[in-house]
Amino acid sequence: LRGLDLPRLRRMFESSTSAQPPAGDITPFEDITCVEELPAGGAEARSEGLRLIAEGKVAALLLAGGSGTRLGSAAPKGCYDIGMPSHKSLFQYHAERLLGARRLAAQHSGRRLEEVHLPLLVMTSEANDGETRAFFAERDRFGLPPDQLHFFTQGMLPAFDERGRILRSSASQLALSPNGNGGVYLSLQEAGLLEEMSRRGVTSVFQAPHPYPAPSGIVRVLPLCFLSDSLS
Repeated sequence: LRGLDLPRLRRMFESSTSAQPPAGDITPFEDITCVEELPAGGAEARSEGLRLIAEGKVAALLLAGGSGTRLGSAAPKGCYDIGMPSHKSLFQYHAERLLGARRLAAQHSGRRLEEVHLPLLVMTSEANDGETRAFFAERDRFGLPPDQLHFFTQGMLPAFDERGRILRSSASQLALSPNGNGGVYLSLQEAGLLEEMSRRGVTSVFQAPHPYPAPSGIVRVLPLCFLSDSLS
């Protein structure tokens, strides 16, 4: 209890419960640029994305705190075999795509592969942190260099009832819940990873337009065209 910032928790509760739904009809975004509409089909943007990776200015972020219950598995979501002929896990697909981007950046810049640093930051939960780390370790990190793979856990917050009272899971324990995708930034800071990435020269931690989740096998870790556009 001494570690709780009660005024901050109260502000968070009041902010979330006072939020009003948007007025009017919800319509699709109109200001959207497709890759095909970029000059030369996105070739310039892709080249810029490779340059940023080669210079070590980018890190990739993977949100992997959930379990695969909706997929019929009790394991972390990233461990799930989505049924492709290769029987690769989602974690393996994402790791190999990251390795591919790193190789392309090395070739594009004329650097040796060992000179290109592209860290992967994996956010786990208290429930699956050990299992996730073991999954990567047992598979030799899928080829990712050990100094470019970082795990950190998602933060937890006390649960509230509708009247704003903090709930207990037992007579002596508070009921805790994950602090949501938005808590990833605070968790990165508390884990010391923002400071470490800055020390290494990383200027941007890249997520997909929606916070990039492990369950998606079709979302690219680092879509090169969008990477350069989002950092410009």
